[in-house]
Amino acid sequence: MLDMHAARCMRQYNICAGELPRFSRVHLTLVRRNLTLHCKMTTPKAHQPEPANANRMKSVSGLARIRNATHYSMQGLSQAVHHEASFRQELLGVIPAIIIALLLPVSPLAKVVLVASVVLVLIVELLNSAIEATVDRVSLDRHPLAGRAKDLGSAAVFLTLWLAVFAWLMIAGPLLWSLVQK
Repeated sequence: MLDMHAARCMRQYNICAGELPRFSRVHLTLVRRNLTLHCKMTTPKAHQPEPANANRMKSVSGLARIRNATHYSMQGLSQAVHHEASFRQELLGVIPAIIIALLLPVSPLAKVVLVASVVLVLIVELLNSAIEATVDRVSLDRHPLAGRAKDLGSAAVFLTLWLAVFAWLMIAGPLLWSLVQK
């Protein structure tokens, strides 16, 4: 049986005990030593749209938004270069690969494939670094799901590296082989 406070709550919301299931939440908690039954009811709230100024970036439009996005992207690349050893190592391999790809006597489409394959390695490495930073931000404790997230990101980088190697072997391999045989 509900006490006086619970009955007052029900009158305030203009409901009877038979209507309780239609509400989204009914919290019945024991309060203080006398175990008074406390009834707190919350009715479902209508979906309210997010205010326009809720996010600073959403309120900016046009060229200012492009300028801000470019600034944040450059900041992200700078962070990757300064804090991610694997990104620096891959960058040292990508720069010469792009130069070689542009100098090879292959079709423009083949050049695009060669450059895209190595740039894709950098893109996936950035995503992997973001996943690792997020997992580390949540907790530095060892947890199976944290390890799985990091392993999956690493596997994505691994597969992308093999994709780049395959593209280079198929397109540039025969050219380089013919140069070696001469």
